Amino acid sequence: MKKNLISLAVILLMVIPTAVLAQDVKGDGYHKELKERVKAYKEQQKQDVQAFRQTLKEKYKDPALQEMEAYRQKKRSENIAFREQLHQERISILKEKLASNDQLTDVQKSEIISIAEQKYNEHVAYRDAKHKEDVAFVSSIRNNDQIKREEKHKAIKEYRENRKQENQEYRSEVKSEMKELRQKYKDQVKQDT
Repeated sequence: MKKNLISLAVILLMVIPTAVLAQDVKGDGYHKELKERVKAYKEQQKQDVQAFRQTLKEKYKDPALQEMEAYRQKKRSENIAFREQLHQERISILKEKLASNDQLTDVQKSEIISIAEQKYNEHVAYRDAKHKEDVAFVSSIRNNDQIKREEKHKAIKEYRENRKQENQEYRSEVKSEMKELRQKYKDQVKQDT
């Protein structure tokens, strides 16, 4: 679940700057509303996981593990759908803002939309690749009978900390790329005027 929240945070940090490529939109209320929706979604996910774990307490190990895996897949699908919905909303808002922007040419506007879609697709690919790596690692640790339970927990915890750091570096790279792109378009507008 923690990994899904990290993925959700990564996508939000990556796509939000894309939505403001054409112009600054501080104070429009959308970002505040978006934050509240994401916060409510995360809280609901957290409550769902806690409730689900309570149902597993009375079950034997193997059926509980199978149910947990099915539940994780379900939640992953829900999270992907939620992120896709947010992306579509952001693209729609971006298109509206670009349509009302008279400082950019049509070519620049379509280029901005194309970049936003490209960055989103890159992030989805990044997230999916990291998810596959995570699942493979955790499975290899859990299925290794040579390692004690405490060592397994420690190895998984260390792995997640490393993944967290890696995701932070990725977000920083994306953030600086977006900053450069915004500056590029601002400079182009200044040159044209």
